[in-house]
Amino acid sequence: MNPLDQLADITLPSDVSMWPLAWGYWAVTGLLLMLLVWATIGALKYRKRRQLKRSALKTLSTLDKQSPYYAQHVQVLLKQLCSGYIPQQPSGPLFGKQWHHMIMSIYVGNNPTALSSALSGIFNNIYTRQQANDLPTNAEFEAPISDWIKTSLPPKPSVLEQLNVTKEATHV
Repeated sequence: MNPLDQLADITLPSDVSMWPLAWGYWAVTGLLLMLLVWATIGALKYRKRRQLKRSALKTLSTLDKQSPYYAQHVQVLLKQLCSGYIPQQPSGPLFGKQWHHMIMSIYVGNNPTALSSALSGIFNNIYTRQQANDLPTNAEFEAPISDWIKTSLPPKPSVLEQLNVTKEATHV
């Protein structure tokens, strides 16, 4: 008889399970979830902040450039944008040089002369009576105005400081 036959079989331990996780894994998972929530909230705020800008660009592109009221519609659109993005600075009562100065002070694009001439043309078209065959070329106003919308909105905090606009406290 072989003495090895008298030995009992070795029992193997059960497989090591992944659960429960160590506290380090829970901490990393929690941090990743917080990062995901923070990124989602940031993306939603970014999209909401620029919603007015997107709708204004869409409205500007759909305006009838042959209409005698094109300049008036563009000015209303610009005033709506200013009141939406800078509610502390009243843009409704502004007109003429004050309104022109406010639009130009917000502008951060590369072509201020084109914007200035487009604004002057729009202001002139609003206050002059025009015949159907004497309409200005409204299409040349669209590019500088859309450039202003794309590059200057929403205004940066440094631009708001230049306008002496401070953010109001939210009232509950």
